Amino acid sequence: MDNPTILVIDSDPKNLQILKESLESSHFKVITNSDGNEAWGTIQSQKPDIVVSEVDLPGMDGFQLFERIRNDPLSASIPVVFLTNRRNLEDRLKSLRSGVKDYMIKPLHVKEVIARLNMILRRIDRIKTEESGISRKLTGRLEEVSVEHLVENYGVERKTGILTLYDQDNRSGEIYFREGSVVNARFGNFKAEKAVYQMLPWKNGHFMMTFKDVNVEDAITVSNLGLLLQGYKRLQDREKLTKQLPPLDTVFVKTTIFNQVLKKKTISTDALKFISLFDGVRSVNHIVGESTYDDVKTLERIIKLKEQGFICPKDSPVQAAPKNKKPPAPAIKPKPEGSSDFTEMRPAPQEPVKDKKKEPEFKNIREFEEFKLEFNIKELSDEEISPPIPEPLIGEKDHLKIETPPVPDDSSVPEEPAVNGNAISQEGNYDHYENLEHFDFAATCDDLLGDKKRGPRHLVVLGSHNLHRKELIGTMTKGKMSTKVIDSERGQIIELGKVITPSNRTMEIFGLSTERKFLQMLEQMESKLIGFIILVIANNSANLGYLGYLINSLKERLSAPFVIAVHQPLDTNPIPLDFIRYSLNLDEKEQLVTIKLSELDSVTHVLSQLKPPEYTKHHATQDLQKRSQSPA
Repeated sequence: MDNPTILVIDSDPKNLQILKESLESSHFKVITNSDGNEAWGTIQSQKPDIVVSEVDLPGMDGFQLFERIRNDPLSASIPVVFLTNRRNLEDRLKSLRSGVKDYMIKPLHVKEVIARLNMILRRIDRIKTEESGISRKLTGRLEEVSVEHLVENYGVERKTGILTLYDQDNRSGEIYFREGSVVNARFGNFKAEKAVYQMLPWKNGHFMMTFKDVNVEDAITVSNLGLLLQGYKRLQDREKLTKQLPPLDTVFVKTTIFNQVLKKKTISTDALKFISLFDGVRSVNHIVGESTYDDVKTLERIIKLKEQGFICPKDSPVQAAPKNKKPPAPAIKPKPEGSSDFTEMRPAPQEPVKDKKKEPEFKNIREFEEFKLEFNIKELSDEEISPPIPEPLIGEKDHLKIETPPVPDDSSVPEEPAVNGNAISQEGNYDHYENLEHFDFAATCDDLLGDKKRGPRHLVVLGSHNLHRKELIGTMTKGKMSTKVIDSERGQIIELGKVITPSNRTMEIFGLSTERKFLQMLEQMESKLIGFIILVIANNSANLGYLGYLINSLKERLSAPFVIAVHQPLDTNPIPLDFIRYSLNLDEKEQLVTIKLSELDSVTHVLSQLKPPEYTKHHATQDLQKRSQSPA
């Protein structure tokens, strides 16, 4: 590594000065900080190649700083070295076990410090070189290839690597292959075979296979075939159980009777954790995903609770009966013959005393006792029973306030969208980009549209976030755009807009979600396609592998030019462009530009990158000819 950047953190100015001068003479670029909080800000903004820190620091000590570095995806790969006065063996062991690369105790000669740092950097460079030569990645959709087929195929091909699976809620798990055999797996609290069984039912989501050596223990001893057969049996059991329940998106709540029982009875800790999932918000699907029990056992418990009347669908009449409702009066029976018209005076029945401490009588109290006993198992540690906390979506802040105007009454968009301009485009009054402020944008659009005889042409914006697509299209169309549902069952929508240039050329803009199937639509409109903008939101690296798979599919099936536009939302940690390029598996020549969605100049720059090389060369020649003919 040439001229690596090193961050040195020490509260002693003298130590900082000595280290800075010595490291700079050894061709390091040196940054210094004397406070833990300041150092964390430096790491976020400058991302050094290595960090050398004292443990005892003001603001934030070295251990706390190391935890932050390790838990942040953007800084987790930065090696950390402690150079400290602490001589305690426990501190040294704690540091090395947690991942600190070296623990050096003062006083120490500067030359030895530099030698150790160079050794660490060389080792990291060697590992990166080996991984870049070995690691390859393959991504795809679970809608197209099932988990079962992936396990079967990689077994037949005797592959080695890590298969990472993501479901529709972005929960992830990993299956480890060694020479085709599944040797281990993990998903939340589940390990080995149980983790595989939990992920086999996933039908929606995506996967990424990384071909590399795996350093995990062989926790699965059964063959791939045995694993799949047992998984298939569990899928059959799961299907039988789901038929005994309403749709899996149903939300259950605890009934009044069950709430009263819970107040009177003592329930084990893990049973309470399970019961707390019935909160009126989580659906059956979410409960199965978040339960600490496997999916089959969870469904069995849900069915038992439902049959016993302890839970019911939300807003069900059983959920909340009126508190003061009196039992109906008994039906009047016909009097037997010869009976008197007068009846014996009896005292009126008294209301039950509310203060009397008497346990309520329930018809199914016996079943509840059985249920309680079934749950009354040995209490586990919090680490074993706590359900995985769902990872919050980053950057999903609603700071983009775009009001979409309603579609005019005379606008007609067919349910099955055609791909010609007349079928999907909207009628209405559209402003021309004639003023000087928007001249560059209009001229760029004219250049992209090419020959006037070709009529309206299409520009497609692809992205996973509806709000960001709308903001980009709204900037190009001055906010005059609309949305149209083209598949109500799948919830697929399309954004529509139009740009009319000063030369009366028409560019129709379509916004499509990368979460839905769109390749067929693009192929149908390819003859009139100017190109497409692939919008990448740089606040979450989890989906970049799948997006790279989509880009490769587009390159294989379409010849239209494209540009990848990277947008950085406000108040989020930026992801470096180099990291995005690597994650998308892009070539050096492929366009990757930043964009500010609300600024027309930035959008114009992105559009200018869509020009094919020969097209740009042609217009450059025309410009030179015009200049040569114009007067001085």
